[in-house]
Amino acid sequence: MNESSDPRVLIFACDWCPGLGSDRAGQDRLSLPSCFRLVRVDCAAQVSGEWVIEAFSGGIDGVMVMGCHLDACRHQGANHRAHKKLETLRWLLSGLGIPPERLCLSWGMGREALPFQEEVQKFVSTLKLLKTGKEA
Repeated sequence: MNESSDPRVLIFACDWCPGLGSDRAGQDRLSLPSCFRLVRVDCAAQVSGEWVIEAFSGGIDGVMVMGCHLDACRHQGANHRAHKKLETLRWLLSGLGIPPERLCLSWGMGREALPFQEEVQKFVSTLKLLKTGKEA
């Protein structure tokens, strides 16, 4: 991880629920860490393992993939497939020496600001604990 106090976080967020939750968090002026960048995707299923590995290779400390509720995908259950694919990737990351906790999967934001804020803050806290060598 990088040497600065705040971890660098890349968030891939589905446009339909967590993307709208992030918009709402901004509109409501909720306190969010400044250390993340958000990339909106049409569906969490679009996020490839290659993108995640490339982010880690480029110095990102943590990658978060946020999608709709697993039973409420607009793309015929694509987020179920994404969940399985990304869980497999998490296992592969550990084989590469990357703690699997550095990849966070979050399903079910429901366009709400507070759950978005809480998930991001929780993940940043987890990354900070990993950086100090403590258990998350």
